[in-house]
Amino acid sequence: MYGALVRANQLIIVSYKICFFFVGIFGNACFIFLVASKRQLQSKSSILQATQCFSHIFCLIGTQVDTILTILDVQLPRSQCYPLVSGYVFFETAQAMIMLMLVIDILVIVKLPKFYHKFSTAKYVFVMLIPAVIYGTAFFLWGFTDLDDEIIIFCNPPLALHLEAGKWFARTIVLLNILTLAVFISLIRIFYIKGLTQRGDSAKVMRRLQLSVVIFLCSWFISQSAASFFFWLGLKGETLNFMVANVSFFVLLSFSQSFYVIIWKSKEYRQQFVSLWPSSHRHSLLDVLECNHKHNSQFFYVVVWRSPEYRNAFLEAWSCIACCSRHKDKFAKSSKVSVAVHSIQGLAMICSNA
Repeated sequence: MYGALVRANQLIIVSYKICFFFVGIFGNACFIFLVASKRQLQSKSSILQATQCFSHIFCLIGTQVDTILTILDVQLPRSQCYPLVSGYVFFETAQAMIMLMLVIDILVIVKLPKFYHKFSTAKYVFVMLIPAVIYGTAFFLWGFTDLDDEIIIFCNPPLALHLEAGKWFARTIVLLNILTLAVFISLIRIFYIKGLTQRGDSAKVMRRLQLSVVIFLCSWFISQSAASFFFWLGLKGETLNFMVANVSFFVLLSFSQSFYVIIWKSKEYRQQFVSLWPSSHRHSLLDVLECNHKHNSQFFYVVVWRSPEYRNAFLEAWSCIACCSRHKDKFAKSSKVSVAVHSIQGLAMICSNA
């Protein structure tokens, strides 16, 4: 009975890992491409966040080691699992430190603006990434010591690390999150006391990052605090593995959310993202994104559902996918009258809820 429950639980976790993999890889890659290709976006803060997105891509790739093993119903001993996810361990620890550096970056902009602008971008980013590289390397190497042959049900960093390293992995990430939260709260206090919310580079970065930081902190506090709590309870073996594996949803959320939150919160990034699309769809896509930002999160889905025009444009943009191509041909027969009526109905639904 317990074995059947574990197997069902494994398959549920695999399903959302695959979903987060595609959504997260697309979002993080889009952000990196935007920063790399748009010179006006290449600020120190943006490049730091792009390095975090780069780390998140490798973290999401690392989750698929466990996905493949779970689908094949293969469970490895820790001595065989850890070498497969050691890179994942490095990037997962590094990205937690980078988040702390991102909020410290805003603090430096506010408190030491002359110092901030004096540094070249390359030198500044290099210095800010040193703690992340040291922290990631320390756990990467520590994981190779004291490997045993205990069979683990999921091949991921918290379980692949031996017990002592796993405890400190959870504790240090919780500590980093507490420091990040402390700096973030002090920034909010500074912004509201000094009235910096409406102007300046620091305000732009703060608006872009604030929700992303909140989601990151909440997801990591839940996942790592839960892991620390399980260790504190003295759970071991299969029971510990089972409990730790089920908080992975929140970790995957933190790996995947940055781009989507930034597109929602930042008009500048929203416009630059739209500029990547074919010119025939830019205006419609920007309208949808802007309206979605101004009203509420349901706008895009209601418009695509109710308006054949927007639905066809969306399906055409993704026509490289077979199912989208088939549906594009199916919905292309919608009349102009239907377009107008459904669009007005969709807008009415939004306005009534606004």
